[in-house]
Amino acid sequence: MDSACDKVFAIPELVHKLAINLTQGELSSLMLTSHRLHVFCRSAFYQHMNCHTGPLLDSVDALQALSRNVQHVRSLDIGRTFSVYYFNAVLQFHQSTLEFVGLGKSVICCPTWVPAPDPRPCLLISFPPMTHLTRLSVQIGLDYVQDGFEGECLMDKYETTNHVAQVCWILHLNPNLVQVSIFGIPTKNIDVLHVLAKAITGLNRLEKLLLGLMGSDVLWTMLSYSYFLACPRSIQGLAVVFDESTGDYDDEDNGGNDEIGDDDDPESEHLSPAVDAAVQKIVSWDVNHEGPRELDNLTFLTLEYLMYLTTEEVCELFQDCPNLEHLTLPYLGSVDIVAIGRTIGRVCPKITGMISKGFADDRRRTLVLEIMESLEAAPSLKKFVSVGAFEMSIRLSDAFRRHAAALTWVQFDYNQRMETPFIQLVLFECPNLEKFILGGGAGWKTDAPALTVSEVVERKWASSRIKELNLRVSLGDLASASAANAALNAAIVASSAAMETASADETSATSAGAAVITSAPNVFAVESEDISSEPYYVRPRPIVLTEREERQMAVLEKFYRQLGVQTELEILELWRIEPTTSDDDYDPLQDLTFPALLSLGDPVAGRPGFLGLWSGLKKLRSLHGSFSSYTDENKVIIGMKEVQWLAEAWPALEEADFCPEPPYGEGELLPHFKWLNEVRPEVMLS
Repeated sequence: MDSACDKVFAIPELVHKLAINLTQGELSSLMLTSHRLHVFCRSAFYQHMNCHTGPLLDSVDALQALSRNVQHVRSLDIGRTFSVYYFNAVLQFHQSTLEFVGLGKSVICCPTWVPAPDPRPCLLISFPPMTHLTRLSVQIGLDYVQDGFEGECLMDKYETTNHVAQVCWILHLNPNLVQVSIFGIPTKNIDVLHVLAKAITGLNRLEKLLLGLMGSDVLWTMLSYSYFLACPRSIQGLAVVFDESTGDYDDEDNGGNDEIGDDDDPESEHLSPAVDAAVQKIVSWDVNHEGPRELDNLTFLTLEYLMYLTTEEVCELFQDCPNLEHLTLPYLGSVDIVAIGRTIGRVCPKITGMISKGFADDRRRTLVLEIMESLEAAPSLKKFVSVGAFEMSIRLSDAFRRHAAALTWVQFDYNQRMETPFIQLVLFECPNLEKFILGGGAGWKTDAPALTVSEVVERKWASSRIKELNLRVSLGDLASASAANAALNAAIVASSAAMETASADETSATSAGAAVITSAPNVFAVESEDISSEPYYVRPRPIVLTEREERQMAVLEKFYRQLGVQTELEILELWRIEPTTSDDDYDPLQDLTFPALLSLGDPVAGRPGFLGLWSGLKKLRSLHGSFSSYTDENKVIIGMKEVQWLAEAWPALEEADFCPEPPYGEGELLPHFKWLNEVRPEVMLS
């Protein structure tokens, strides 16, 4: 009777399904175990090949092994060096085949546009072509390799025009490709770029296409549009972006365009003759497919530059995408922004995610506004990301409120002065919120922080499922805020019982509320006849808090509790910022922390502590912000008890800003954090 092992290995398909879940290192070890396992695991070992690194070209044995098993490769990730080597090796195989079987009998199709072999001498091992690829990723330009290996003789670091044609041949030989990514495409040779467009039209199963272009912004626009037209109806995701990761082109090719990406700059009326000729060539390309043009499967679209298209062309482009879900807003030229925004909202009613890059001027904000207001199925927008400065308005806030019930991801980078009402809108009115990120960029010193703790806790947060949160807050005058809120609530109750006095009560409450925003004294260090100027944590025990300090602690506890109930939280970046003048010589980040947060408290000493409120953050992986253990307060309130609590309560923690490097820290770990470093070495403390 056959053993269970024999029964498993008797089914090759089952073995393959199991093998593809192993890493190449694990498969290599199995293949060295026995000839039988070598045979079973070979196809899985070669299924996903990453050929970015130099050792492959250094080893003749490895190259010969790969050449014997190219039929198994389905996914290929290559850099410039290997792709040039591979092209010449396949071309050599093609020529050898012709010599052996005679002209016209080669199994490889070699169109007339395929470039000649590299003229420089180099030892090549002939490669049969890979013709069963379903995924291809190519990096044109500088490679991720070290100098000194034999394959370098095929590298030309300053001219990559032939390389694009070489990559096109790989596309041509693999018509079943499903995913294609090509980065660092130079825009010097328009004829070769046309070949790329024609190669794309032949990929009838293509689902995802990512192209990174370099060169003139005029050509980016026309090429983006042409590659969009070249896509087959099977396409699901398309991105044509400016690739600055491989700056392998000269200034002339860039056309001196220093203002790329500014919606307010009208397109140039006097293009250089070379650029104008290139544009005319691209316009004349015939890349349209037969039959209906609608890309019914396209759900993800990123065309960063459409600055030289007309209003009609932009509208027609989006009319071809009726099922679009994720859109990166393009840079547009002198077009009717309102008409385009309304068209996108009307013809792409399934949009659930929008990304806005660069500075958002009035025209960009108008585009966002028109799209959000034109989406008839609201609330439908789930994700909005602004990678650049973005100023809000009342109308835009109303547009976001229209989609508040659906929003799960709201992100604004480089926005130090985001208006408080909008932040409150997101926190108080988005019940499904999972990511809320307000990046600050540079410039920590500010004379008017936009958000105070009391404003954050005015109402209960609508969502308890937040996974990532990035906020910058000021403590403000917590005691005055607490008193103001109490007075306001009392005024509301009194007005409902006595309508005739409502006007006076409302005026009084409004005046009290104004003090919340305008006043921001240093918390816990207010000097008066009744309040000690000493910080609470250095006073003699037992510590006695004044009424004012108790009100301050009450507001802070409410804030910490709001965060503590976010049991899904994985990433938290929380910074405390306070008003400072530009003349200050010190960086306030060195000394700012959140009072009593990182302490479990000491009832005997009368010292408050709120760390226990965060006991439910079992999924917390990353903690960044004002959490340094080197501040005057945290040196006193954090001890071994707190660190032991952290080690047990946050099992998923991977990094935390407890011990930042100078100038924000002292460099050497405090004794209790040395203990944490020993028992949880995987946690990065700085």
